[in-house]
Parts: sequence; C-alpha cells; structure tokens
Amino acid sequence: MNGKTWSITGLVHTLHERQFDFIVYDNFMDILGKLLFSKKDNSSFFLNTNKADNWEDFFYMEKNRISISYCLEYYEKMMRFLKQKNPNVQIIFINFPLMHKHESAKKRVQEINEKYLQNEFLRKNTFFIPAGHIQPEYLMNDHHFQEHQGRNLYQDYASIVRVLMDKKYSHSQWNEFIKDKQNSLLDYAHQRFSLATSITV
Repeated sequence: MNGKTWSITGLVHTLHERQFDFIVYDNFMDILGKLLFSKKDNSSFFLNTNKADNWEDFFYMEKNRISISYCLEYYEKMMRFLKQKNPNVQIIFINFPLMHKHESAKKRVQEINEKYLQNEFLRKNTFFIPAGHIQPEYLMNDHHFQEHQGRNLYQDYASIVRVLMDKKYSHSQWNEFIKDKQNSLLDYAHQRFSLATSITV
C-alpha cells in the first residue's frame, strides 16, 4: 500500500472510483468476533480489544456472536455493493477454515458451508470456497497455517483463486464441482490446480 494507512472511508471511496478484476473476501471475524457498539451513536464494528486500551469507556460488546442468517444477509449486501460499481468484477468468498478452533466455531463454519449457496444472489454472482478440516500439522496456531513437508496451504488457496480468475469455471460449474469436495478441495487443488496449465470441466 506504499506506506499508506487505509481507513474504511478510503476503502469505500476506492471501491467506488476504481475498477477491479477480482476481489477475494473472507469471514474470519464473522466466525469468531463479537460486535462492538458505540455508546455515542450505536454504530457497530469489529475490533481486536486486546490491542485497544480503555475501549470499554467508549463501546460495549454484544453478548452473543452475530447470527449466521445475519452474516448471509450482510454478505449479499456487500456483494451487491461491490457489483454496483464493478459489474464485471469476479468475487471469491472464502469460508475461513476454523473448525479446529472450538465447537462453536465448527458449528458456525459448517452452517455457512450449508447455507451460503442457498442464497440465489450469492450463488449466481460469487465463487464460494467452502471450509474444510485443517490437519494439525498445517497449523502454526489457531488462526494461521504453516508449511509442512513442502506443502503450503496458502499456495493451495492461491491455486484455486488462479483457476477461478482464469475463468475455467462458470458459477454454476463451480457450484456443482464443490458439492462433494468440502474436505478434499485443498487436496484436489494441491494435486491438480498447482500443476495444471489448463483444466477440463
């Protein structure tokens, strides 16, 4: 970013003023985070409170995590916003693989796996990468991957993104392709996509 600090306002302005080929979007915070609300105007957002002093003087935290139904409504609003100014943009949504974190995270991730493509707009306008189980040897910690025996899961995700951006799949073809690959998609990408120069569908 050339040393610049991006604010939310700056990001929204950029999305309005510039055209993008593709956008990759994930939901890490939606799985684990709880919304904070401003005591002044009740606006809400996510914040890492471990790195913010005296946040309780200005905000209060929601008791429960946001519902998955609300998440899906928000995803649709976000994707419609992105498409409004960038009608040809390709949007890839990654359901962040946090099923190893704890049982609550596992249930939330699985619910998004099950319900994301039930939303007609999301199904027809985004490429969904479902979350699968991550083996312990690939975990640096609960939130980050590490290389193991020469394999890097970040590269596997990048291979999937590359294939989608090369337009090897239409939305409907991709949705059909991932139906039975929730827990094997990264393995398939590692074996096929990382080496392939063309994919037959």
